[in-house]
Amino acid sequence: MTFRKESFIWYAFSVIISLLMAASLLLGSVSISLTDLWNSIIGNDVSPVTYHILLNFRLPKTLTALIAGSALAASGLLMQTMFRNPLAGPFVLGISSGASLGVAISTLWGVTLVVGSQFNLVLSGWGRVIAALSGATAVLIVVMQLNRKLRNDMLLLIIGLLLSHITNGLISILIYFSNPDQIQTYLLWTMGSFRGVQWRELVIMGPLVFAGIVLAFLLVKPLNSLLLGEHYAASMGIPVSKIQALIIAATAVMSGTVTAFCGPVGFIGIMAPHLARGLFGTSDHRLILPASLAMGSCLALMAELIAQLPGFHETLPLNSVLSLLGAPMVVFILMRRKRYSGA
Repeated sequence: MTFRKESFIWYAFSVIISLLMAASLLLGSVSISLTDLWNSIIGNDVSPVTYHILLNFRLPKTLTALIAGSALAASGLLMQTMFRNPLAGPFVLGISSGASLGVAISTLWGVTLVVGSQFNLVLSGWGRVIAALSGATAVLIVVMQLNRKLRNDMLLLIIGLLLSHITNGLISILIYFSNPDQIQTYLLWTMGSFRGVQWRELVIMGPLVFAGIVLAFLLVKPLNSLLLGEHYAASMGIPVSKIQALIIAATAVMSGTVTAFCGPVGFIGIMAPHLARGLFGTSDHRLILPASLAMGSCLALMAELIAQLPGFHETLPLNSVLSLLGAPMVVFILMRRKRYSGA
């Protein structure tokens, strides 16, 4: 790819993300004019209601979509590279299902973590993150132990799927013995949403996702070596087991944190890396990792815009929108890859 074409794609990314962010701030059940948005940005007078909606609802939702999309895209790319499988991802390995189990235990059983007599962390940001990361880490430890014994990527993917079924079975048992209010709360969470995250949750979510993304960028060189297989990477002096552990840890932190606050939103992790590779025509992680982050943010913002049905008071479940848009797109991408590989 020429430098000119590459520059054009990055320019297009910056324009599209800016437009999507503006649309996310302007559109909703209450429409806000572009003039009011501009006056809010530069500090001029706007109505208190408009300022309240922008500052406390629209802006946190937009930033959450931006952060969550990037995190899920990076997690999907790391898993696809490590297993050299286009369908690999944190959800396939059961890591996200483990995070969902942690949140389910917290939500449905009302397990409390009390500090002193004033602070109940169950429904707070940290409480949910601790529950999600505990579940993700428990599955992660099982996956890593099996990985050391099996040394077979395909078997590990199958075991990851079985672990997802086991955690889903445990969640079903929890739901069966829960009361209707708890079940409703949990089911709403499983539908996925960026709208429930406020500033206090963003203060936790942002740094954790940022740490995972920084770790992913530090692994760019080993990731490029793993594209040619573990034996090649080992021959290049790459400590494969250590790198795999770091990849899984980064994935667990990013996907577990997003799952804790936004629910199990998974399709972006598969779509974004494929679309990024298709745009740039390369698998070089120095280029594909930032491109996947940008693509994941675009997909998350677009899905959120569709889900909120601008001009209507009703909203759609985020996961339903992503599934309806994402599944045909992934099938198309896989068929296109198969056609090229068979040519």
